[in-house]
Amino acid sequence: MAERTAEEEKTYYVEKMGETLGTQFHLLLEEVTLLHLKWSEGVELFGSGPTRMELLNDAAPTFFLIIENILWDDALLHLSRLTDPPKSIGKNGKPNLTIKNLPELINDPGAKAALGELVKIAEGKVKICRDWRNSHIAHCDLRLVLSGGAGPLEPSSKHVNEALESVVAVLNAVSVHFTETEQRFKTAIHGSEQLLVVLDAGVRKLRESQE
Repeated sequence: MAERTAEEEKTYYVEKMGETLGTQFHLLLEEVTLLHLKWSEGVELFGSGPTRMELLNDAAPTFFLIIENILWDDALLHLSRLTDPPKSIGKNGKPNLTIKNLPELINDPGAKAALGELVKIAEGKVKICRDWRNSHIAHCDLRLVLSGGAGPLEPSSKHVNEALESVVAVLNAVSVHFTETEQRFKTAIHGSEQLLVVLDAGVRKLRESQE
């Protein structure tokens, strides 16, 4: 069976869930799929053992340190955005695309309550990412810098995995309720694996020429 296009996917969810919920669910699905892709590529590059890190350091240590930091910050920012308030703070605050919108778009009282609990769990799992974002990524907390204080706890890969799983649980609850199917977010890794093959060949060739 051929896969549906993005527009066909949107139409499907709108038919199953209604215009507002179906549209936002589809957009959130795309966001979470993209986050899975970026996170998987980063883990493949930087989280697969010392041998791989040795290869990256042999090839271009400073460059890959920058890329690692960028991918890490991006994951924390992406998770924080997915759990932002429905409306930005301020007099003219704009509406946000966030999983917090979903419970209010469901009419069934039981499903609404259950989904609300899952959203609260996700919010709690993402809190450490949000705290780090607010103090070290989106802003640079001057008080922490000047005082040398510890600040918020730095997230780990475990925190990111758990936060991502909690967001997926929210989307799956909606998906199961309306379509009786769960979403699959296992993404194939291509770019990082291919890059590693090229790097390995290049480093070997460089060593041969130096010898």
